[in-house]
Amino acid sequence: MMVVARGPQPFPRSEYLRRIALVKSEMARREIDAFVITDQHNITYLTGYTALSAYVPQGLVVSVHGEEPAFILRRQDAIAAIYQCYMERDKIIAYPEALIGNPERDGYDCIIEYLEENGLARRGIGVEANSLSVQAVEKFRKRLPAASIVDCSAAVTWIRIVKSDLEIEVMRDAAAIADTAILRERDEQPTAFGVDGMAIALSFRISALPALA
Repeated sequence: MMVVARGPQPFPRSEYLRRIALVKSEMARREIDAFVITDQHNITYLTGYTALSAYVPQGLVVSVHGEEPAFILRRQDAIAAIYQCYMERDKIIAYPEALIGNPERDGYDCIIEYLEENGLARRGIGVEANSLSVQAVEKFRKRLPAASIVDCSAAVTWIRIVKSDLEIEVMRDAAAIADTAILRERDEQPTAFGVDGMAIALSFRISALPALA
């Protein structure tokens, strides 16, 4: 795989680890050692990854035994994950393109094998059944017969509802950008394009944003 540097991220690593810690607290309450997160919005919330690749199998594995989660996804999408995610390079695990459209094996098999290789096959394992097909859930149950498979579909969603001070600050900045754009457009000549006002608003507001270290 080509060498890719990590890009700028919307939140610092400490904020993502705070979110992961909340997930782990919920995992402890539900008595699970691993949580396979497949909802694309929850993956974004916990990693910063925004590429639209959820149309093929992928999953973020949060384990009580590791600080950072492991993101298992299609090889062609792994480059974007390396660029966008805060995790170390070895936590981005690419599965081969040969598994796309394969009737026998797919990316979920790779996730299951990761769980097996990391001693989690006989533990409590959470899944988001509402973002998986019936066949995928059944695959987890059949291939991990000694594990206790627990549906944790809404767990991360409920965590996302409660915002940190940093998240609220970023939301306020985003609202200020929108306000500036609207006011700028209100005062523009009728022939001006809306995108011009938005560009001016963004350049003005972004220059005033605090650095996220």
